[in-house]
Amino acid sequence: MWRIIIRAVLIVAFGAAVLLVAGVWGETEIGVASNHLFLAGVFGTLGILVSLSYSLRKRLWKWGKLSRWLGFHEVAALGGTAIILLHTGLRVHNITGWLAVLLLLILCVSGIVGRYLHREINLELARRKKTGEDQASLSRLEWWRDRFRYWRKVHIPLTKTLAVVLLVHLIATAFYGGWHL
Repeated sequence: MWRIIIRAVLIVAFGAAVLLVAGVWGETEIGVASNHLFLAGVFGTLGILVSLSYSLRKRLWKWGKLSRWLGFHEVAALGGTAIILLHTGLRVHNITGWLAVLLLLILCVSGIVGRYLHREINLELARRKKTGEDQASLSRLEWWRDRFRYWRKVHIPLTKTLAVVLLVHLIATAFYGGWHL
C-alpha cells in the first residue's frame, strides 16, 4: 500500500512541476493562477481517465498481468484525485464541481477500502487453508469474499455517475466560463 501512495505522491509532484512550468511559460488572458487551476483540472482528469484502462484491460485486452494493471489503476486514480484537489484550490463555486469532487473522494476512499479488504480477506483465507483451519472458519471467510462482489456493484456505478457529472461540469464550465479554445 505504501508503494502505491509513494507513486501517487510522485505523480502529484510531477503534475505540480508541469503546472509550474506551464504557468511560467503559458500565461493566457485569464492569468497565471487561473491557468494553473485549469491545467490541474486537465491533468487530473487525464489521470482519472487513464486509470480506467484497468477496466478496459479486464474486459477487452488480454495482455499484461492484471495485478500490474490494478496497481497502475490505483496510482493513476490517486494521483489524478490529488491533482483534481489542486484544481479546486479547496474551493468549489458551483454545484457540479461540488458533486464531482464529492463523488471523486467517495470513489477514492471506496477504492482504498476495497483494495485493503480484498487483499486482507484473500491473505487470511490462504493462511487458514495453509494451516488447515476448520471448514466453518474457511466458509465464513469465503462468505465475506463473496460479499466483496457487492462492493463492485457500488464502486462501478459511482464511477459512471462521476463520468456523467464530470461531463456536465465540463459543458457548464465551457458555456458559463467562456473558454477561449
